[in-house]
This record gives sequence, C-alpha cells and structure tokens, in this order.
Amino acid sequence: MYHKLKEHFSDTVEFVADIKDLPVTRTKDYLYIEKRCWEDMTQEIYDRLNEYKMVFMCLAPDHFVRLPLPALVDIPEPSDFQSRDIDVFFCGEGTKSFNWINDGAGVVCEVGTWTRHKMLVEALTLTDRKCVLLPQKGFGGKVVGKDYTDFLNRTKIALCPRGSVYESYRMTEAALCGCIVVTTPPDASMHRFGSKKIPWYFEDAPIVVVDQNWSNLKEVLDGLTPDIMLEIHQKTLKWAKECLSEDAMETLVRKYVTTNRV
Repeated sequence: MYHKLKEHFSDTVEFVADIKDLPVTRTKDYLYIEKRCWEDMTQEIYDRLNEYKMVFMCLAPDHFVRLPLPALVDIPEPSDFQSRDIDVFFCGEGTKSFNWINDGAGVVCEVGTWTRHKMLVEALTLTDRKCVLLPQKGFGGKVVGKDYTDFLNRTKIALCPRGSVYESYRMTEAALCGCIVVTTPPDASMHRFGSKKIPWYFEDAPIVVVDQNWSNLKEVLDGLTPDIMLEIHQKTLKWAKECLSEDAMETLVRKYVTTNRV
C-alpha cells in the first residue's frame, strides 16, 4: 500500500502497517500508520507516538495529522460513468441473515448478513433502478478484491453507511472509482476515536446525504437527474484525487516534512 510514498520519504518517515507494529526505538522524525488503528491505542503507545515530530494516522487526535481511511483494494481506472450498468450498489458487513431477490425489479440480493436493515429495506423500494445489494458475513466477506472493484466500476450510486466511525473504507473506495457516495449524517458516537472535528478531507466533499434512518433514500435519489449525477461524479473524482488518493497523501506528507526540515 502507498508504494510511492515509501519510495519518496523512506529517509525521514517510518511506515508501519498497524499501530502495534511501532519500532521499539524511534529512528526517524515522522511516523505514517497505514491502517485504522485508534481502537488499539494505549497510554504507552500514545507516549511513544508523541516522540515523533509528526504522526500521520487514521482517526487521529487533533495534534496529529488525520488521514482518510485508505482503500483496502487496488482501484482500477474509473470507467465511463454514463456507460455504467448498476444504478445502486452496496457491499458491506452485516449481522442477520436474509434472502431477498426481486429479478423483476432488477434487484439482486445474495444471502448474507446486515447491520443496516433499514437501508436495505429502503433500497428494495427502488424498483425502477437496477440495484445490487451484497451484505457480507463479517468484515471482508466473500465479495473481495477485483470482484468488488469490478462492481464499483460498474456502479453509479454507492450506498456507504458510515459504520462505527465518521467514515468507512467503502467511502474511499467508491469515491476513487467515481461512484456517487450516499450516506447519512454523522452522530456524536462516531467521534469516540480521535478528533471531534469534521476531517479536513470531508470539507465540501460532494457526498449525497440522506436521513439517519435512510427513510428518504428514494426521494433523494429521484431528485438526482442524469445531469446532476454526472456533475457529482466529476466532482467526486476531483475530490478523490485531491483528498483521498496516494498522490494526495504524498502532497500532505511532503508539506509537513518540507516545512519542518532544517
């Protein structure tokens, strides 16, 4: 993950995959933690992080640099938006079994699990759209890797519930593929890790927001004309490139490393 970053900053930045992989002794001035890790924070680890000039990490407190949750899969070149054949797509973790199939309406739901029951119920009312809904059993279910990104690259609108924190991996992955990201407003419980501020990379993000219980999903999507959808798609690609991509992370790290270099 982030191979270019490691090539460009290997002399000054320590890269670790997880917070539990911290080196015993600090040998570099900066630390970049690639994956979400704030849940594993202890006072001992926190004290060790404060030894660095700056730490780049997901779900970071205010005095560190907060990173967006990264894509966990290789993202292909975004396909032509107007040629995409899936109107609405969801793939994510869940907790209860179900088997909903409505071929006549173009809705395909595999047997799986879900924690977003209301969202899926509302999605099944979208009978005039081709929807693919794939709840998974556990994090990283059976639709993974290229199969998952193939779905995203065929998708116009991606349903991206926030999960247990402000953001989710699927938001980053969907945006990098140029999907229109649809989600709910954040609530206070989503700030239990890291900063309580809106992350810098979500300021002015072209995200479509529905009610907390997804009750107005159909109404909101019905208001997205083809021209509006194309405009949001283009803004989403720009946002992803400037705020979520590896190039964006390189620009961010370079700013801090260059500014603090003697």
